[in-house]
Amino acid sequence: MPMDAVLQVRMDEETKQRAEVLFKSRGSSPAEAVRRFLAKSIQLNSATLLDDMAESSARPAQPKPSAATLHGAGYLARYADPEKRAQEANAWAAAATEKHHG
Repeated sequence: MPMDAVLQVRMDEETKQRAEVLFKSRGSSPAEAVRRFLAKSIQLNSATLLDDMAESSARPAQPKPSAATLHGAGYLARYADPEKRAQEANAWAAAATEKHHG
């Protein structure tokens, strides 16, 4: 499909420069990131990605875990429901044990 439509976005210069550096380091561009975001939103027929971003920016900042605090539950464990963390922490190990030692 030919790319013949233009979308202009206004932002502050620092954000633009940081985005360019970030996406260039990954072999992409801010324009490509926007195209992918829009395509995925259309594919899902949802603004869920945007809603998720709004929710995450409303959450208080979480400290970045050090390598010493990462474990089998993974990097995203810090976003888990605090009441379920203990239950989830070893779920993968229990499932693997059950699968392989039945």
